[in-house]
Order: sequence, then C-alpha cells, then structure tokens
Amino acid sequence: MPLHLRVLYLSLLLLGAAAAADAQNQNILPPVPTPTDVKPGSITCDECPYPYPSTYLDISVYNQDVRISYMDVGPTSTVNGHTVLLLHGNNFGGFYFKALIDGMTAAGFRVIVPD
Repeated sequence: MPLHLRVLYLSLLLLGAAAAADAQNQNILPPVPTPTDVKPGSITCDECPYPYPSTYLDISVYNQDVRISYMDVGPTSTVNGHTVLLLHGNNFGGFYFKALIDGMTAAGFRVIVPD
C-alpha cells in the first residue's frame, strides 16, 4: 500500500478515536420531562389566544362545508386606503402575526388574516 494511503487511513483512524473519546467526555443532559398540562389542540385553534377578535365564515370547498376563521383589523392611525392579506402555512395560526398586524395597522393599513 502506498505511503500516502497509509497516512490517510491512520489519520482517519486517529480522528475517529479522538471524536469518540470527546463524545464520552461531554455532559449528557437527562431528557426533559413531558409537561403534564399540555392538552390536545382543536382544529380551529379556539384555545389559542388571538390578539384580535376572530370572525367565522361558512363556505363550501370541494362540496364540503368548512368554517374559516379570520381576523379583520382596521387601521389605528391615518387610513391609507390599502388592505394587506397575511397568509400562513398549515403549521401556523394567524395569532403568530400579532407584531406584524400591529405595525401594519399603525401604518394605516387594514389587515386581514384568514385561518
């Protein structure tokens, strides 16, 4: 076997041994206990504290009746005549947008956030 391959293999072996020894010296924390006060969430996030009142709209989507919740927040300063629609993905709710809603309404925008 050529010398450069021997040096490479030996270096990799020493590096692996050093990493294994270092991993054994790390302080391993115990697992975090599961909170006892966590309850299942509803599909409508009714238990989530929304920063503004929600309104519901009953519509039909693909021949199925659904109920959509949305916040419609008016401007808190001089009205600029523009409306902003904030959309989110499936793993978020409109309540995540509180800071953005506050900033947009302070700038004169009407903000609508459907869930």
